[in-house]
Amino acid sequence: MEMIADRNISSDCCGLSAITRMELLGFPDITPQEEQLIKERLTELRYVPLTREIENIVITLRRVRRIKLPDAIIAGTAYFLGADLLTLDRQLLSAASNLDEILS
Repeated sequence: MEMIADRNISSDCCGLSAITRMELLGFPDITPQEEQLIKERLTELRYVPLTREIENIVITLRRVRRIKLPDAIIAGTAYFLGADLLTLDRQLLSAASNLDEILS
């Protein structure tokens, strides 16, 4: 997996998990201008709601990798979709590596 800063990616081929939206818009010190900008950018992405299948992947990730629930939701959503996980969080990238080994 690569860091998002290392890739040139168009927003029309990206999605976001429910948790990503909640984390971005739930920041306590967000200004109205920042909130508006985030909402505008998020409309460019495919929204992926939590499903039972994603929940089951997340449960396994939490048990095996012992990662935080938000990180498990993000990684589990990407895994379920067969999508690349794009993040600036190196710890999340590490936790999300080689998921086929534990989820298959």
